Amino acid sequence: MKQAEQSDDGVPAIGPWMEFQNSEARTNLRTVHRSEVIGQCMLHIDKNPPKAFTPRMPRSAEDGEDCTIPRVTVSQSLTGCIVGYHRLDGDFLGSQEQSKDDPFLGGYVISQLDFDYAIKPNARMVPSGPRSDEYWLVHYSEKTREYIPSEVGRLFATSCTVETTALGKKACYVLYLHVNSGKKMLLHDDRILTSGKYRMELSYSHDKLPSLSTLTVRCEPVSDEEYLKLKSYTANLLSADTKNKPLYAEW
Repeated sequence: MKQAEQSDDGVPAIGPWMEFQNSEARTNLRTVHRSEVIGQCMLHIDKNPPKAFTPRMPRSAEDGEDCTIPRVTVSQSLTGCIVGYHRLDGDFLGSQEQSKDDPFLGGYVISQLDFDYAIKPNARMVPSGPRSDEYWLVHYSEKTREYIPSEVGRLFATSCTVETTALGKKACYVLYLHVNSGKKMLLHDDRILTSGKYRMELSYSHDKLPSLSTLTVRCEPVSDEEYLKLKSYTANLLSADTKNKPLYAEW
């Protein structure tokens, strides 16, 4: 079994990192060992993941989110990653044009990141954190300057709608995902997805009060034929030269 990193005096190496933080951070952050996490790993979704993730300041922080601690934002579940990503609807509606800086092909790579210790922020540090089950991977030792991702699957959206409810805006997505052969991942709560292809329906409210948030997840296996039919572009759907061709067809 992999041994947790420790300093010379036997104290977990992340302890000094926590002591170095300001009083607000120490009050609103807690340390989590991998044994406390289902699957003992974290997940991250990205359009074009790097070879290594380096903890850094958030580029698109929400109102009220901490902007003082460099981190890699992750979740232990796929639904947490999707909810925490915040930009899926914008990607879906506005990313038909591809650029060299953002080679988005309409889909997301699902990466697994191994760790010994992670940081769990509360709602004072990340208002939407409880809803997305957000964790941070931080640089607390020489070995945690970067975190190496391992691809465990991919997903793409086929439908994205936003409606107004009593709780505020509600996002509803239909997604298809592929869990790689021999891999598995936590979907939501304690449901583990093993290798295969799935259709997923996810809806949640965009309100800022986690206690009022609603999150509904439905996920069922689909055949290779159904998955590939939705992923592939065919003349039965759109003209071959249309600008509206879904880019995930080439992904």
